[in-house]
Amino acid sequence: MGSKTLVTGPTYREVEIACELAKGRSQQRIADDLTLSVETVKTHVKTLRRKRNARNSTQLVAFLIRDRYIVFGKFYDTFIPNTTMVKPWKDTRK
Repeated sequence: MGSKTLVTGPTYREVEIACELAKGRSQQRIADDLTLSVETVKTHVKTLRRKRNARNSTQLVAFLIRDRYIVFGKFYDTFIPNTTMVKPWKDTRK
């Protein structure tokens, strides 16, 4: 018997990165803006593309907008994560 893989929805960080892709930002700029390594950004994009079965980043963003994980900002000039779909991570460490 084959193993089954549980596919979960996108994390807040994955959607946050996808919003930056929707704005036309490069992975290097996203990494710089979010103080992440480029490899971490690439991993998030790759993981999210696999979760959504997207062939490329453009299709990934289109799927996330269609599924309402990404919504337009208040003035319709930017993209933001839909916090009713994904919750920001809260650091509970002391």
